[in-house]
Amino acid sequence: MGKKWTDLHLLRDYSQPGSNRQRVRRLFDEIAALALFPSTTTFWRGHSVSSYLLQPSLLRKTVITPAGIRDLLATADRASLYWRQGILIRDSNEFEKLSVLQHTGTPTPLIDLTADPLVSLYFAAEKHDNDDGLLIGFNADDRWIDQTHSADTYERLTYRLRSEGQVGWLVPPVISDRVVVQRARLMIAPVADSAHWADQISDVLLPSMPPDWDASKLDALFNDTGSGRRSMPPVVALTIPKDLKEFIRDSLATNYGISHESLFPEPEGFALKPS
Repeated sequence: MGKKWTDLHLLRDYSQPGSNRQRVRRLFDEIAALALFPSTTTFWRGHSVSSYLLQPSLLRKTVITPAGIRDLLATADRASLYWRQGILIRDSNEFEKLSVLQHTGTPTPLIDLTADPLVSLYFAAEKHDNDDGLLIGFNADDRWIDQTHSADTYERLTYRLRSEGQVGWLVPPVISDRVVVQRARLMIAPVADSAHWADQISDVLLPSMPPDWDASKLDALFNDTGSGRRSMPPVVALTIPKDLKEFIRDSLATNYGISHESLFPEPEGFALKPS
């Protein structure tokens, strides 16, 4: 999968020679290069295995259709009559309902993101120490539309996003402490139904690439260019080498207080800790 990102000129690699500290310092410098522009919003996602596609959890189980989403929401409404916090479902709009389901473990058409790159870095290094991970940064430009208070249906919104080449995002309802400490965001993207520029790395549609994007433009993105910013693609991936994962986990826990326990601060989270 790394080669597929490389072929699109979207991958930064940290497997070069050097000490663990030197390589992680370069990684942190390049995270900052993406994140520290006040005019730009960047969202993040971590994959513990670099071959994973960008896809909603529901798509790993079934084809996503508007009828299937309506059935999922209707089933949740009925089941919520027996939940202690079931009123959160019944009195919510479609995307609030999907957000609640997403953060209670139900597969949905939404994709987990965070506003904090170090949280995503933890998830990229969390497990699968025999595989490289991937830290993915999304350029949330004006083609990313805030749907936090949207009263639209999934069907109507994804139709509009598809036709206009846009992506939706939202801040989920705070149904648990983990939503807050993980700085959770959720991505709403139409599922691809035909070939698209990112189909080697993503099963959902992403905004279009800048014209004539190449490796030199990727390098320029991470150079110090003064007050302006070079052209940025809709997504960039940073390799998390497998031999660095334990060092990264230890560094995040020791220096930033980021660990499984701090990101899942409840008994249910303890049960989810990787062995």
